[in-house]
Amino acid sequence: MSYKIGEWVRARNDFQNAFGISIQPFYDGLMTMLFESITIDILKFDDFLHQKHGNYEDKGKSMNDIVIEHYGENALDVLKRLL
Repeated sequence: MSYKIGEWVRARNDFQNAFGISIQPFYDGLMTMLFESITIDILKFDDFLHQKHGNYEDKGKSMNDIVIEHYGENALDVLKRLL
């Protein structure tokens, strides 16, 4: 289930609580308007994860793995709602 456009404050707060950073650098306004649900740019978010946690793919880990390992299951749920 995604965050609808009217749930911006909830999505922003959930992302901040899950990842400890603002959603703003990752927010994808065009996709949000097209799909009428709040969407982030997964490539920008992946770049953030690589900067913070290194090349996790080289260790056989996926983005989901690294999110769960460092931020928890709830953070993965938030992320999935934004994709």
